[in-house]
Amino acid sequence: MNSKKQKRIWLNLIQTLLIPIIEDIPSLQACREGWARRLYKGEQGGLFVALIFVSLLTFVDIAIPQTIAFWSFDEQIGLYPSCVISDLAENDYPLVLGLGGSIVDGKYGNALSTVQQPSIILPEEGSVRFGLEPLPVPEGRTNEPMTWMNANFCALMTSGENHLRKEVGFVHPTETDLNLGAFNWTVEFWFYPEGESETDGVVFELGQGPRGENQMITSLILNSDRSAFTMINSAGNIKLTIPSDPKVLKSVAKIWSHFAFVYDSQTQQLTHYVNGHLQPLPSKAKMQSLDKA
Repeated sequence: MNSKKQKRIWLNLIQTLLIPIIEDIPSLQACREGWARRLYKGEQGGLFVALIFVSLLTFVDIAIPQTIAFWSFDEQIGLYPSCVISDLAENDYPLVLGLGGSIVDGKYGNALSTVQQPSIILPEEGSVRFGLEPLPVPEGRTNEPMTWMNANFCALMTSGENHLRKEVGFVHPTETDLNLGAFNWTVEFWFYPEGESETDGVVFELGQGPRGENQMITSLILNSDRSAFTMINSAGNIKLTIPSDPKVLKSVAKIWSHFAFVYDSQTQQLTHYVNGHLQPLPSKAKMQSLDKA
């Protein structure tokens, strides 16, 4: 069989087996014509390129993006601390509402706000006070356990704070893909600026634990001047400034805006979009997942 006929056979195989798959994966559509053309012309050797395509069949399923967690924060307004915030993705990674957060009107239904909960009048005695009493600092630790006396978080998932009364069970976050690192991932959310702050704001933070006993965290922070975000990844020794759009981040904007952070592990590049518009690129960074707690 001559080489030209052999290349046509390989090209027909690729078109028959792979083009339907590529059509369903947007990130591969742009590559289709170039790959097929290189095979036909014999660049880099037709057999080598064809084998790459055939191998793709074995891992294409795991290359399809999956939603790890989706918190819509569409629970009822007036929800009180310790109530569950549902994860609508199939993994079921719920949060609980803390003293430092509340459910308010949002863009699509309701939303999570950092407005503090009103003061709560606690009962004087009885079993209902479980998780409400301050506890001594355990031996070998420097921070007292978390209770509803000091749980001033907005929304939380925890496995290590066993003195915090919980309405639902939690996974170990460091054992899931919430533990961002050296793989392709996207974090996105809607944001409505309200009020000014002289301090940075935490969008999310995942810690290795025990809480407050080390600085092993991965965190996305909104800078106090609202001109940029900062990504902290202790495992990768990263503190990355991510330029953003201050026009929509400042409280005078009074509009809902969509923010997305997309990490490409192959290029080690994090890209940031505001309402679909690409922002100036930050420096490249080699993200690493935290060790399992």
